[in-house]
Amino acid sequence: MLALALYLCCVPALGNGQGEGGAIITADFSILQAPRGELSPDAAWQMADAFKPLQPPRNVNAPGKEAWLRATLDIGNARVLEIPGQLFNYVDVWFRLPDGEIIHDYSGVLYPYVDRSIKHTNVAFPLPAAPGGRIDTLIRMRNDTSHSMHFAAILWTGEDWDNRLMMLRLWYGVFFGGIAVLLVYNGFLAFALRDVSYLFYSGYLSALAFSVVLCSGLGEEFLWPQGKPAHMILAASGIGSLFVVAFANSFLRVRERYPRTARYSLLLGIAAAVLGVGSIFELAVPGVPRAVTALFFHLLVVSSSLYFIGISIRCYVAGMQQARFLIISMLALISCMLVYWSYTYAFTTFNLYSGHFMEIGGLLEGILLSLALSDRINILTAERRAAQQDSLEYQRLFSRGLINAQEQEKKALSEKIHDSVGHAMLVLINNLKGIAEQLGDSSPEYRARIEEQVRYSTSLMNEIRDISHDLHPHILARLGLSTALESTIERAAASRSIATDIDIDIDESGAELPNDIEIAVYRIVQECLNNVLKYADARTIRFRLTREQDMLQAVVEDDGKGFDPASVNDGGLGFAEIAGRANLLGGKLDVASAPGRGTRVSIRLPIAQG
Repeated sequence: MLALALYLCCVPALGNGQGEGGAIITADFSILQAPRGELSPDAAWQMADAFKPLQPPRNVNAPGKEAWLRATLDIGNARVLEIPGQLFNYVDVWFRLPDGEIIHDYSGVLYPYVDRSIKHTNVAFPLPAAPGGRIDTLIRMRNDTSHSMHFAAILWTGEDWDNRLMMLRLWYGVFFGGIAVLLVYNGFLAFALRDVSYLFYSGYLSALAFSVVLCSGLGEEFLWPQGKPAHMILAASGIGSLFVVAFANSFLRVRERYPRTARYSLLLGIAAAVLGVGSIFELAVPGVPRAVTALFFHLLVVSSSLYFIGISIRCYVAGMQQARFLIISMLALISCMLVYWSYTYAFTTFNLYSGHFMEIGGLLEGILLSLALSDRINILTAERRAAQQDSLEYQRLFSRGLINAQEQEKKALSEKIHDSVGHAMLVLINNLKGIAEQLGDSSPEYRARIEEQVRYSTSLMNEIRDISHDLHPHILARLGLSTALESTIERAAASRSIATDIDIDIDESGAELPNDIEIAVYRIVQECLNNVLKYADARTIRFRLTREQDMLQAVVEDDGKGFDPASVNDGGLGFAEIAGRANLLGGKLDVASAPGRGTRVSIRLPIAQG
């Protein structure tokens, strides 16, 4: 709507009569339609009674005929007579002054632009000075195509005409500047994303811009000043229809979703393009009047637009959110095109805005479709992020499953060592003790050797129990997390005569902690204790375990020699494994240390994700 507001601000307002910028005098004219080439201007001047009131709006084009229009104009201060509408092939005007002098002038898209008295995209003629301000006017209009001609006439003063030209230049500058920006933007996206949808869209924008060039009269001014070689408006519309169908099918992936619909719609677009291009060479379907062919062509163009809307709605209902801007954009264009066609086919009376509604609709559609393409990028980015998140979640679940499987294997191996090997070592120790008792004092040397083996076997059994405990903390299952952690820390500290300060503040009588959370906390503390025993040379180990709503926090501190985290590769410290365990459970690891200031390892785990 910004484009519409800008245009409405750029042009002066007109009513059905005298306006701020000019006077619409269409109703002052009468009309006579005669076979092409049979009526001369002199004869037309003499046939006043044959002319009938024009009664606008009216299509003045008829197959095989030319329209003659006449009126006596009270021009006052007017200096320019404009006949708005850019699709007129030939327009001749004769001004008859009160003294009988006749001045002839001509304009129209098939007359050379350089020969126009007023170099303007529309049909306009300078008014001769006339005593009394009244002048007889005779106009002949002829089209070589079956396209409608909506006749209107406006009188402009010199100042108002200059203002109109300036505002039209401003409007077309905004329009083509906007189209150029959209083409560059989408061309970049097509290259960067390697998506053919953007190329189809750029092709459609180019066809739309070329249509405006042809309909606005800018083509004659800048491209064919010596005369346009052929009619191209239908070709531009047909090619645009093909591009819009191809764009919709590619953007919405219609071939993948609805292959039969994609084939039929493509045939529709190709038919419109073929008929449009055929009009350049004046090709006609044998036995079919040109008017019927033109109507069929317009139906194809409208059908392409309706297909664009229909398939967009269908895909949007099916869950393709990026189709929403396509629906809005085509509705905007069709609405503006209906206003424009209602003007060109003489269904509505002339006003200064209706002739530019196709341009307004094209710019609106271009902006909205660019938003659709940008929206697609956002949606695809969101989908890619969601897929990455799902992938990370699957990886996390797989890793958690793998760790759980490893824990189960460790548990099974621990039970075998504890129940089989440990029991066998206990039996061996008891047997050795029995043998030593049987020897008594009879063989002190053998008894001493047997007692030495008892002590060695006892030490070996304790190591086996430690290995079994390290593989799987059975005490965790039997007595709970608090007791298991306290026992593990005390046992590790006792091996190096390290003091302990343990504070465990979790309520295990309430909601139980998930098993994988308990195992993770135990393994993390176990790894931290190993680091303290191997590297810290600490005198005290402090441990805190707290539970705050759905968050569990464990802190292991020591007063050892510490290290510089920035300069130390993880190596054997095991922080990568600790962080990995925390990440799998949605937790966070924090390591704080400095040379000579000990080390503090903090881990936070969300219980809800356990």
